[in-house]
Amino acid sequence: MARPAPTASALRTPERGSRQLRSDRPTEDGWFTDGEMMRTTYELRADDDDWSQAGALVRDVWDDAQRERFVHTVAGYLLAQGAAR
Repeated sequence: MARPAPTASALRTPERGSRQLRSDRPTEDGWFTDGEMMRTTYELRADDDDWSQAGALVRDVWDDAQRERFVHTVAGYLLAQGAAR
């Protein structure tokens, strides 16, 4: 059964680094791609760990106010959990 491709409004725009795709092309099996698809084993990178992405978010993305709100949220949760015991 053919499936319509995603609508143009559901796709990222070229300003965000993605090509605009036609929304009127059906796909045969429900998978839609504008490039080659391959089935391969995931290859680990040096920054594949449990800390790098979270650390980059806190250090490089959040401003001081966002970090303060996060600390307040976590501390409040931890205090509430301690009081519940």
